[in-house]
Amino acid sequence: MTQSEKHQHWTAIVSNQQESGLSIPTFCKEYDINYATFHYWLKKLKQTDDGLRAELPSSLPLTQIQTWLRALQ
Repeated sequence: MTQSEKHQHWTAIVSNQQESGLSIPTFCKEYDINYATFHYWLKKLKQTDDGLRAELPSSLPLTQIQTWLRALQ
């Protein structure tokens, strides 16, 4: 699996956990996901997301920035 595929895979898993309403420990146990691995990817995805948001130029129209942010989700 390429790094890009891993990123997409874990983005989907983290999104599923958030949408499930389950706590992280419960979600990991229910779906047989290693708790430490989940937290590793959660942190990694947050850092990537924060980095991309920090790079957005502030001179762009708000609608363009909102479009980019939706694409990241």
